[in-house]
Amino acid sequence: MNRLRQLWSNPVLAKEFQWRMRAKKTPWIIFFYLFIMGGIILSFLFLFKKSQNWFDPNESIYLFTGLSLVQLMMLAFVIPGITAGLVSGERERQTLPILLTTTLSSSKIVLSKWVASLSFMVLLIIASLPLYIIVFLFGGISPDHVVKVFGHFFVTMIFLGSMGIFFSSLIKRTGLATVMAYVTVALIGIGLLIALYLILTIHYSLHPPVQSPASAPVIAEILAGLHPGITLIYAMYSDFDFGGLKPVINLYDFYLVTYSVLSVLLLIGSVYFLSPVRFKVWKWVFRPKNKEIKAS
Repeated sequence: MNRLRQLWSNPVLAKEFQWRMRAKKTPWIIFFYLFIMGGIILSFLFLFKKSQNWFDPNESIYLFTGLSLVQLMMLAFVIPGITAGLVSGERERQTLPILLTTTLSSSKIVLSKWVASLSFMVLLIIASLPLYIIVFLFGGISPDHVVKVFGHFFVTMIFLGSMGIFFSSLIKRTGLATVMAYVTVALIGIGLLIALYLILTIHYSLHPPVQSPASAPVIAEILAGLHPGITLIYAMYSDFDFGGLKPVINLYDFYLVTYSVLSVLLLIGSVYFLSPVRFKVWKWVFRPKNKEIKAS
């Protein structure tokens, strides 16, 4: 409890909160974020109403899924740009050495910046809740769907924020760190889809539909479990399959566990690359061996 109290009361976190909320671009980010999402959801509603004079509540699940996928893409677009300059920006402003001379540890510095950036994304999601209420008015959405979707968003935000601050700690230039963060997002979002398509194509060519087993290849399930969009759709539809091949593992749970572990590892890596004493630690580790060699 004391550690949590110290984390929330440290000056770096307070400074990040103040800067994030007082920045001139903050209201514009919120405006364009809601404008894009609202425009897409209202366009979907217009198309539904144009094709028919009534709205089936069972079809609102498709609208809810589409809105959630748009939200997911917006998170993937915004978070890397926010977090990739948290540490490298301090280096470019030449304020990082001053920050490291304070009593704050490297872990507190990293976690403070990470929490502040994620709190802004939580604000964006809370601001988008009225758009979800529009979909809820048509019915057909269960509380289980809502819990799964927002649990998925939470883990995705944690991972993207951890990845962005990891590249920011690893790379000294903000521009290059941002590029690496977006390249990683593209590999996850597009690269995994291409790899999954190739694997399923090869599988179907080797095993015709009549001879195909009831379950999908393990490697295909792993790739699908690592893809944010596929796992989000899997959480919404219980009859999800790969063209007739049912997945054996729970893709949603696999996604949550895998990216939670990766987030922890990325945060540990961020602290390591930020720490000014990392070389001294390695010297201390190898020092006994050197002494033994000299003694012999």
